[in-house]
Amino acid sequence: MTDGPYSRGFPNWPAGGPNPAFLAARTGLPTDVHVAGPGLDREVPEAESFARLPPPAFTLTADAVAPVRPVFDRHPSAASAMPAAAARGVRGLCGIRDVPEPLRLDARSAGVHRLPLSRALARNPPARLPAASRTPAEAEPASVEVCGFSEIARERVRAAAPAETAPQDAEFPVPPGDGPADAVTRYARWQAVLGDQGITPVTRRRLSGMLAFDRAADLLLRTRLGADPTRSASPLWRVPARAAQRG
Repeated sequence: MTDGPYSRGFPNWPAGGPNPAFLAARTGLPTDVHVAGPGLDREVPEAESFARLPPPAFTLTADAVAPVRPVFDRHPSAASAMPAAAARGVRGLCGIRDVPEPLRLDARSAGVHRLPLSRALARNPPARLPAASRTPAEAEPASVEVCGFSEIARERVRAAAPAETAPQDAEFPVPPGDGPADAVTRYARWQAVLGDQGITPVTRRRLSGMLAFDRAADLLLRTRLGADPTRSASPLWRVPARAAQRG
C-alpha cells in the first residue's frame, strides 16, 4: 500500500497498482510505501519479494483487520483476503485463482513492510514510466509497454460478463442438469480433490471458479456452510482434512 498523507493504493499490480505510486510522487508530499502480504498473489515470486524488502515494520493482527471483514462478502479479493486471514491466524497451503500451485500462509504472510516511495519507484519501472500522464487511463499503456499485459484489461473482461453467469474456464465444469441447489453437493465432492493436494484454506474466487459457480450457487454455498465454524477461515474457506472427510 502506498501510504502517505493523501495517498493509498497498491504499487505492484500491472497498470492498476503503479498509478498510486506515481501519483503520490507527483504531489511532492512525504510518502512511505507499505507492502502487506508480499508474494501472496504470485505475480512476483515470494522469495524475490522478500529479497527486495526490508524486514517487516509491523504485523497485522486479528483486531486490525476485523473492521474490513464484511468487505470480503461483497469483494472477495484474494490478494487482500490472504494477509487478512493470516492476521487472524489462518495457516496452511492455500489454493488461489489463476495459480495452479498453492501457496503457504504462515506468520510472514501477516507482515507489513515499509519503505520510502523513492525506493519503491526505483524498483517499479511501470510506476516511473507514466510521469507525463494526467490520468490512470493514460498511464495504462505505459504499463503494458513494460509488463506486456494489463491486469485492468483482464478485469474489464471479467466485469463485462453478467454477474449471474458461471465462469467459462472452470477446472470442474457444471455437469448437465446441475443447478444452484446442487452447489453444496458439488462442493463436498470436489473438496476431496483439494484435500488430496494438501490444500487447507482456499479463496472464495478459487472455489467459485473451480466449480463454475454462478451468483446463485455461490450465495447458496455461503448460506449453507458459512455458519459452520469448521469451515470458517474468514475471509477464506477451510477445506476439511482428508482424514476428516473420510471419517
